Amino acid sequence: GYQLETVCYQPDNVVNSVRSFERNLLETAVIVTFVVMLAMGWRSGLLITSSLLIVILGTLCILWPMGVVLQRTSLGAFIVALGILVDDAVVVGDMILVLMQRGMNRKDACIEGARKVGNQLLGATIVGALAFLPVYLSKDVTGEYCHDLFVVISISLGISWIVAMMQTPVVYYFFVHLKTEPEQNVHNGIIHRFYRRLLEWTLCHKILTLSLLAAALAVSIYGGTHIQQIFFPPTQRSEFMIEYWLPEGTSIHKTAEDAKSIQEHILEKYDSIKQVSAFIGSGPPRFYLPYEPEAINSGYAFILVGTKEVKDVEKMIVPVDTWLHKEFPQAQIRVNRFNLGPSTPSEIEVRFRGPDKTVLRQLAAEVTDIFEGEPSIRDVRDDWRQMIKVWMPGYSQARGIQTLTSRSDMNLALSWATLGVPMAVYSEGDNTLPILFRGTEKERNSIETITNIPIWGIGQESIPLAQVIASENFHWQEGEIHRRNGVPTITIGCIPAHGKEWNQVLRKVRSQVESIELPRGYPLEWGGQYEKSRKAEATLLGKLPIALILMAVIVVILFNALRQPLIILLTFPLAIIGVSAGLL
Repeated sequence: GYQLETVCYQPDNVVNSVRSFERNLLETAVIVTFVVMLAMGWRSGLLITSSLLIVILGTLCILWPMGVVLQRTSLGAFIVALGILVDDAVVVGDMILVLMQRGMNRKDACIEGARKVGNQLLGATIVGALAFLPVYLSKDVTGEYCHDLFVVISISLGISWIVAMMQTPVVYYFFVHLKTEPEQNVHNGIIHRFYRRLLEWTLCHKILTLSLLAAALAVSIYGGTHIQQIFFPPTQRSEFMIEYWLPEGTSIHKTAEDAKSIQEHILEKYDSIKQVSAFIGSGPPRFYLPYEPEAINSGYAFILVGTKEVKDVEKMIVPVDTWLHKEFPQAQIRVNRFNLGPSTPSEIEVRFRGPDKTVLRQLAAEVTDIFEGEPSIRDVRDDWRQMIKVWMPGYSQARGIQTLTSRSDMNLALSWATLGVPMAVYSEGDNTLPILFRGTEKERNSIETITNIPIWGIGQESIPLAQVIASENFHWQEGEIHRRNGVPTITIGCIPAHGKEWNQVLRKVRSQVESIELPRGYPLEWGGQYEKSRKAEATLLGKLPIALILMAVIVVILFNALRQPLIILLTFPLAIIGVSAGLL
């Protein structure tokens, strides 16, 4: 009998992802607390941690009526902001301690400590939030997916400033008691003494210091060229997909047979498999938002492989891919993980547009040769796929008159001998199925005997097809033709070999592809991840001046001068040193 089973239950994946981010959020909060306690003492560390909890809860209370839910982007924004959220409280708390250690009474120190740094912290809070404004203003898929990044960070930073101005002085007043002399040097600890000596050394060796910084910056910029550049990385799902294409026009029964063989092999070979599901003739329903199902094609199969653990996916992809290419050399096969965000059919794509389909095929063949000659590229294919061999009977009007048969009679007989003639519709609830009248399997699958199929005209007896046609011939025609803006467009795509990145592979083949001599009216365009990343960068850079102008205005207002903001601006490139070191 039949048994109903769940192939993929998306809520479980969502819950697991949210829980993973919640664990990361908790770990980050613990680390921040530990660092603050190490630098300022356990009492100040606990007091500042209390402000962090208030900021997070306050932010959640504001986000809820705004319709912002806990998902990857919003939780990721909290993780990004955690290190910044304690800055306001740390600065205010440190200023209060300094004033108290210099002899000011506790109440005045708490009030004056918040007042002294209030405006500067407000400006820094606004500047920090504006850094994420271009993502919020972006109108492409980047802004759609990362819209909540700016919202969460700006609201949390605003609340952190309010808490630092109001809650931090209160808790320091009640829980911090210091007895110090008015003339005591409050910056005489080990860390402060080390920092003072290092600062004195750098000021005495300015040329050497600047040279070392320039060298570190140059090395970091060079190292940045080797960092993986992908906006939406693969998702951490315990599933991967196998896309299987047989030559265009292949019977769906052959596709189903191969898919069954693949399923049986994977289930027998690997113990870490939870389930294997196959979809024949088209992709599955859109069970995962970034996944785009393949259109209906009798030679296509989609196989979803579910593993017991996420780590099992990486272990299986390469051996499964290797076995499939060895056992099914006639097929085009891709074994991939799911992407976290919107993806393209191929990571590297080249497009040609033009009126002549033969010229487009020739250009596609040249690009295919270049891609297949590069060892770091796998699974090269174009979206027009293979041409289809078609049998064309030529109807003879003279013979039709003699035999009392028309062209429509011939077409009806051919339909009966191939796909079938719809005779009625079977309805069951909301579902309808056509009832077809067609020949036997032997009659439908034999091209040798197709000219013997009976044709019924207005006469009393049927006649064979051979008596109606004047000629018959075979020719090749396109199975699929894709167009962009009404112009025939062929796209050649490939993906990097396992362990390679698309930007590294693109640099290897780009010059060869662009050196192809193009006929007039046949432009070359790069698609795939390159096109998506360029569009995202262009959109973000287009909105960046707005954020930069607002940030510059705020900083100038804070200092009421230009020299200090320019000095701060010169320190921005030095951030590349830490970014490259952290990502490499």
